[in-house]
Amino acid sequence: MEITKSKTRSRIFLFLNVFILCHPILDVLTSLATRIGLPITPGVVIRTLFMGIGFLYVLFVSEFKHKKICVTYLIAVTVYCGLFIINMYRMGGLGYAVGNFPELIKAFYFPYIAATFYAVYCHLGYRVSDKILALVVFQYVFIIFIGFITGTGYAAYSNGRGAIGWFYAGNEVSGIVSILTPVAMLYAFKILSGKSDKKPSVALKVFSVLMILFCCFGACYVGTKVAFITVTVYVACCIVWGIVAWFTNKTKANAIVLVVSFVTCIIMIGSYFVSPLRANIDTVMKPTLQDIQDEGDEVPDEEEIPLDGLIYPEFQSSKFYKVLNAVMSNRIYFSLPTVKEYDESGIITKLLGIGYQNHPSYENSIEKAIEIDVLAFYCRHGIVGAALMYVPIISCLVYIIIKFFKKFKENFASLSCCTYFYSLIMAVAISTFTGHTLVAPAVSIYVAILFVNMFIREKNEAIKKEEMTSA
Repeated sequence: MEITKSKTRSRIFLFLNVFILCHPILDVLTSLATRIGLPITPGVVIRTLFMGIGFLYVLFVSEFKHKKICVTYLIAVTVYCGLFIINMYRMGGLGYAVGNFPELIKAFYFPYIAATFYAVYCHLGYRVSDKILALVVFQYVFIIFIGFITGTGYAAYSNGRGAIGWFYAGNEVSGIVSILTPVAMLYAFKILSGKSDKKPSVALKVFSVLMILFCCFGACYVGTKVAFITVTVYVACCIVWGIVAWFTNKTKANAIVLVVSFVTCIIMIGSYFVSPLRANIDTVMKPTLQDIQDEGDEVPDEEEIPLDGLIYPEFQSSKFYKVLNAVMSNRIYFSLPTVKEYDESGIITKLLGIGYQNHPSYENSIEKAIEIDVLAFYCRHGIVGAALMYVPIISCLVYIIIKFFKKFKENFASLSCCTYFYSLIMAVAISTFTGHTLVAPAVSIYVAILFVNMFIREKNEAIKKEEMTSA
């Protein structure tokens, strides 16, 4: 089936743009539905429908060079999902299988969406633009700001600190702000330097400045280390890029990137001192680390290790565990019950995963979310599920990294390439160490877009010509 009519193609492009732009509103509705206790949220329904439509599109409509590989992979993931549900049914019946289904969809949303966007590009030429991604993150940070100044927003932490607007999960919002703020700043650089497609108006330049300021607010006031560090490091990298670009070509555009980056960096550093992040570090993390330090370096005898409440007594009594757990905000501690159940499971469960809901045979509760995506996939979905998720990701990431450094001088000269490369690396790092990225559809869709945009860039010289460079 061919889609050749320009009107049909334009409508598909419009639909995809609107779908992406509506995500912040969709997440607000999902947050409200979750807080009032609805069993099914708008986010689950709409994203599942899009996921299904995308799957059918890739299978039956799209036409592109590597379709067989893409379809084979999606069928393999679909077969795994079927086996996972069958195993859950075998373990606990229909109710247990149905209870695990929503989390299964969330976990494997990423590969279906990545394949869909790649197929749409290859078949129709659609690529998610910097402008669309910039407008998405602007909505997120603007909603956070409105919730903060009106006092109607929610807190990111149980201690009342951190601002997440009307959204539900602070870690998800933090992830979105972290990986999309660089793209928003890239778009702002294009507008302010006059390197956009059309000559920007004064109003658009003012909007670009406001977008940067709102992104700085979001990165500081969401209260997580990830958002603050990711955005601050990106701005610092832009300063380095701006200095090199200025000495290479003393153009107005390069000067603007350097000046705006420098001012933004000062704003970020200054904001830290009045941010919820500093309050959390000073009142929670520092005292905890100090207490660990005060315990001394002596390793207690086995008989002295308290067993009550510890899943892995020797490991949890070590100083290494205590420091790592404190730095990672108790992520290790909350992961251990699920790790323990997986460790003691049978061969079928080790292959397909233990799922998300408690089972009568489990000694420990596994319903607490694992905030380390690699560990979550390994335990929740077993060896097979983790391999299906991470083998393609690692392969594509290695390909992108090799391509980036193979033509380093050319790629470094492109701020667009550097920005997407940075955001993608940060997305994978955030997923690995703080989670709520690949297992959260609200975030994983943007990781998929970053992967696809970087992957197709290497194959399309026309895209490179439209990028913001130092020349």
